Amino acid sequence: MNKEERKKRLEEIIQIRQEKQKEQEDERKRKEIIDLFVNKNEVEILDAYETNIIKKEISESFPFAFWSRINWDEMHNKIDLGLNEIKNIESILSNNGLDISKPVYLRLAYDQYPCAKTNLRNILNSLDEVMSIGVDQYVYCRSPKYIIEFFHDDIITIGWY
Repeated sequence: MNKEERKKRLEEIIQIRQEKQKEQEDERKRKEIIDLFVNKNEVEILDAYETNIIKKEISESFPFAFWSRINWDEMHNKIDLGLNEIKNIESILSNNGLDISKPVYLRLAYDQYPCAKTNLRNILNSLDEVMSIGVDQYVYCRSPKYIIEFFHDDIITIGWY
């Protein structure tokens, strides 16, 4: 092998290693998300393509401010809750005509994590673990369209259309 061939082969080896490291890191993140839930068999971890679709859908459906929080001043249907009111989330949604049996998506504010698809009860039953991964989580339902923002200021806000 001449020098140019060795250089090209080395670049190929480096690229293969980087791809393998990325795959391992992605798998670690998927496992980390699954491990948050009490009912792991009710959780689907989305791939990067599906995650991007959900993230885009959320950002197009709700008015986000430049600091990555929903601009709640632009939402008419919203309710603020304290941490002690988490147990009321299902009844609040139901009382406002929102079907809580539909699948929801957990979006962590840390963009490097994939979204998880599950049911609302699974998230609420695992909320301590979900919140332990970091601050600023969103629970999004496509239809009926609602979002729950768990922000680092210990305020939970529910908004819907």
